Amino acid sequence: CRLMIAFTLIYTAIMLKGFASPLMRIQRRVLALEADFRYVLMRLRENAESIAFFQGAGAERELSEQFFVRTLTALYKKLCIESGYHSFQGVVGYFMFFAIYIPLAPLYFKGEIGFGAMTQAHILLIQLEKSMFDF
Repeated sequence: CRLMIAFTLIYTAIMLKGFASPLMRIQRRVLALEADFRYVLMRLRENAESIAFFQGAGAERELSEQFFVRTLTALYKKLCIESGYHSFQGVVGYFMFFAIYIPLAPLYFKGEIGFGAMTQAHILLIQLEKSMFDF
């Protein structure tokens, strides 16, 4: 039980420091960049006649592309953080799936416990994992 609580605390600390905090920062940045990009596009749409008259299409295109590239770069960073988060979750999930068999395997091969007891312990660990990590 203490091992499970320690593992939960370490897992939570890694998730908060490694993924939640950077993800919140990049999400705020993405929202701000998307708003700026929408503003540039709306300004371009509303002033299309003036831009065409003064032949400012090239400058407006460069400005729009700069905002687009910044927004896209931030979205890729967000995607990388989310991919790392889901990968880490998957690795931990697979580790938890096999973690119970590591201490029980020697007892099983000695004949001290049966396969049913190992299955019960595995089910118990899965239920504990769901109750502690499903938030």
